[in-house]
Amino acid sequence: MSFAHPSWSPVIDTVVHSLRKKLGERASMIETVRGRGYRLRAEDE
Repeated sequence: MSFAHPSWSPVIDTVVHSLRKKLGERASMIETVRGRGYRLRAEDE
């Protein structure tokens, strides 16, 4: 059995947007990786 997985989901974007809003000044810790998704950057970078 095979399932199709969408490569993009607005749910992820919504969650990341909410997280960035809650992080405030630290929102830049969540980086967008074009064509791949998101990553969390270490605070000391």
